[in-house]
Amino acid sequence: TKDSLTARFVTHHYTPPKIAETANSAPEDIDSNGVTLAEFVSLVTDTAQDSHSTGTGSNRFCYLIGDVGIGKSLLAAKLQQLAATLPPDRHGARVLPVYLDLERYLRTAQGQFRDIDEPFIASVADAVSAALLGRTRTPESRNAIRLTDRPALERLKDAARFAADSGLRLLLILDNTDRFHFSYSKHSFF
Repeated sequence: TKDSLTARFVTHHYTPPKIAETANSAPEDIDSNGVTLAEFVSLVTDTAQDSHSTGTGSNRFCYLIGDVGIGKSLLAAKLQQLAATLPPDRHGARVLPVYLDLERYLRTAQGQFRDIDEPFIASVADAVSAALLGRTRTPESRNAIRLTDRPALERLKDAARFAADSGLRLLLILDNTDRFHFSYSKHSFF
């Protein structure tokens, strides 16, 4: 299948594109702010609590932007793969990466994007629950995260709480957000 081919490629043959920690696409900024793949993974997966206080850190949202075909989706797949194998952080929590392709979840058969609504939130809750089921060992824990008839947002919140209580930090990797954004943009300037 496509997913297993992608996983094999990412595992054995993938070389990431140039990665820069900058909001600016100017070549000189990209050249002077380059980071390695390991640094990128560390920046994105670091705890959202900064080390000096109980306030939130600066990495709660990270955006991966680049030209079409540069390798953003493959880098997201590599991030998912590497994040799943990271050792516990300084608080003893492990990262639980959950990859969601917005194009897969939100594109209709007619090629249009659906709204981000209850069915989409249910898809996210299902993906998070499936990832939790894959990392949970005890039958009691597995039963605690089974899907219920509760509203999707409540199920997602429950899954996030269960993850935190289990020493897992969710890392939601949303791929193809650019296609969703451009589909709903009134004006795009290039």
